[in-house]
Formats: sequence, C-alpha cells, structure tokens
Amino acid sequence: MTTKEPEDDGVSFSSDITIEAEDETVSVEVTDTRRAHWSPDVVDRRNSRGRSSTNNGLQNSSDNPLGEGASPEESLPVKLLKILLELLPSLSLTCVAQFIYLMVGISFYLIGLVIFQAVFWPSLGYVLYSLFIEKSRILEPISNFKNGHWVNIFIVQVHAIIMTANVLLMLLSIQCLDITVALALTFLPCLVIFLMEHILVHKSCSWELLVALILAYTGVVLITIPAVLTPHPLIERRYYNGIAASFGSSFLTIQASFILKYLKKRNIDESLIATSTGLLGTIICVIIGAPLRVLGPVSPINAGYISAIVVLVTLAVFLVVTKIVQGKSQRISISLNPDERNERPREREVVINYTSINRLRTCVFAFACFWGLFRQFYKHTVPTVFSVTGVTLIIGSFLFAMAYREWLIVINRDNQEPPESNENSPKSIHRKGPFQFFPWLFSRQPIFYIH
Repeated sequence: MTTKEPEDDGVSFSSDITIEAEDETVSVEVTDTRRAHWSPDVVDRRNSRGRSSTNNGLQNSSDNPLGEGASPEESLPVKLLKILLELLPSLSLTCVAQFIYLMVGISFYLIGLVIFQAVFWPSLGYVLYSLFIEKSRILEPISNFKNGHWVNIFIVQVHAIIMTANVLLMLLSIQCLDITVALALTFLPCLVIFLMEHILVHKSCSWELLVALILAYTGVVLITIPAVLTPHPLIERRYYNGIAASFGSSFLTIQASFILKYLKKRNIDESLIATSTGLLGTIICVIIGAPLRVLGPVSPINAGYISAIVVLVTLAVFLVVTKIVQGKSQRISISLNPDERNERPREREVVINYTSINRLRTCVFAFACFWGLFRQFYKHTVPTVFSVTGVTLIIGSFLFAMAYREWLIVINRDNQEPPESNENSPKSIHRKGPFQFFPWLFSRQPIFYIH
C-alpha cells in the first residue's frame, strides 16, 4: 500500500491503495476532497514558520486566529465588558463635568489641582515602569542635547502650558454655564480640527465639513440669545464669561492637537507629555489658587464629590495607560494580510470598529448634553427653544462631520490601494459609494483601518 503525503500548500488529500489477491489485483484510489479554508491569520502563522509542513495538514480547531491570549469567539459578556471599558473615559469625563457643575462654591483651581494630580501620578508611574522594568529608552528623544533634542523639551512644556490653560478655561465654562451648553461647546474644536486637517491633507476645502462647522456655530449663536435677552446684568455677565472661556478652550484645544501630532512624529512618549502637563498644571493651580484651604470651607458632601473625581479621572487615565502598554507590548492585531509575493506578512493593520469606540463615545457625550435638558424638564425649569435648538445643531453637526471624515478615509484608501483578490480579506468590507449618514450611524461593520 502506497500513500501520498499531503503537500504543505495543498488543500486536498489522496491515497492510492493497492490490494493484491491470489487471482487478481484490485487497485482502488481513494480521494479525500476535504478542503481547508485558511484564514489570513493562519496563513501568516504558516508563513512565519518558514512554510514548514504540518502533521495533519488541516487547521486545528484550537488554533487562535487572534493570537495568543485572545479568544476567537468572544461571548456576549466579554463583548459588553470591552465596550464598557472603551466607554469608561467618556463616562468618567461626563461624571466629572456633572460633579464640577454641582460644586459651584468651590474654586475651580482646587478642582483643577485634583484633576492634574490624577493625571500626573499614573503617567509618572508609567514613565518609571518603562525606565526601570522594561529598560526602555523613553527619555532618548528629549535627552540628547547634541542632536538638538532640547527643542523637544521646550515644545513639551509649551504643550503643557496650553493644556493647563485649556483645562482651567473648561472648568470655568462649566461653572458659568449650564452643563448642557458647556458640554455641547466642547464639540466645536473637533469640527475645526476636522476641517483644517482636510485642508492640509487634500489641499482643498470640504464644503460638507464647512457647512457642519457653520451649523455648529449657528447653534452657539442660538444658545447666546437668552443671555442677550435677560434683564439681569449679573446673569448676562456670567453667561458671557462662560461662553468666552469655552471659545478660549476651543482655540487652545486646536493648538494643542497640532503640537501633540508634532511631538508624536518626534517619538515623544505620551506618558512624558502627560506627566509634564500634570506637574505644570499642579504648580500653576497651587500658585494662582493659593492659599488653598483644602480642609477648611469644603463640606463633607463636596469632599465626597472631590473623592469621586479623583477616582474617576485616575481610573480613566489608568485605562489609557493600560491600552498604551498593551499596544506596545503585544502589538494588537485583529487582521493579518500575508504578502504572497515576498512570503512574509505585511504590516499589521488594526481594524477599528467605530461601533464600540468612536460612535458610542460620541453618543455618550450626546447623552450627557441631552441629559442636561431632561434634568431641566425634571426640575420644572423648561429650557428655552434656543438652548434646545442650539445644542441639537452642535451635536448633529459633530456627528455628521465625524461620519463624513471616516467615510472619506475609506474612499481615499480604496482609491490608493488595488482591490484584494482574496475574498476573505478584510478589504472586502469597505463601503464604497456616496456618503450616507444614517447607515453609518446604525451600522455594525468596521469602517477604516489604522496602521
């Protein structure tokens, strides 16, 4: 009996069985037509082993297509837990904003001190962990003075100053305005950044993003109408101070975003940037807000609010630091596309599913804004039609701008890269055609990739 061994790249198996009897010879050919449909992940692992032969030639059911430590099929509780972890920073910021709005009698310098401390200590811990445990050269981009890296230190400090002023202005805006208005105004910098990035990358202005920005600022004008119509000068002044602080925070957010992008290109670690911001913010809050009588005028209820802020912000920063460490150590990959020509895997691509990240985070902020409106209804203080219309315009414009921006990323990527011949390739889930907002909002498919 002779048997053909399966080839490494083959997907069918055949055996020639010869049975000899006394009177005649019977030749029987048995062909197993089973085919193994390899996923891109398995192909990548086979190529990385130098295309070595396997014992049985079939994919083992215990193979993990997501890599070590991940489950190929996650249960519903695990998926819900991951979505909750992704939403945790947004939920934390929303809760912090609610607490700040309730603590009107407390100096926002004291609140800023608590927030900056919650940012400083986890970031410093990550820096020390990288230096002494991982033996990482995390300080190299700012420690080599001969190569002119001292400029990076200066830029990091400029970013820290801008972010400190940004946080203080945002706290002032939340204390002066209604929580609904204050949170809605935080969407404006993102719209400006989307439009400026489009102009810088494509060398042209997108009328869709421009219209979204105009509608958002129209909402701001509608929000300011009640302050203009009020006869009380103190309320009018407080309203204008809050709006001015919000616009100042928006302007600083735009500047900080471009500086942060510059620092990342210079391989400056985010933990160093956060540590510098937390330290400088703490010093500024202590100097400007001195003397800070922490145990003096603070009531037990407000002390509980402060403790909640510390816990929530620290938890949010810890989650961000954990994701950074996880991304650097494991190089998370959800899909791998092997390069058949070079017989080696291509650059890893992470499939970003906005259903559990961007879209849900945005919905959390939108929920926070509309929750403020509901709270006013619940307290029998019906908000004006200007506030409702203005907040709706701002949030709707932001949702539209973010959806259009992500759709444009997909279209540009499809135009630059040739279509994949493999039907199982993740490229096949790209959505082409004209932009449609509601399919984006309610879809549950990944929309774009990040290298």
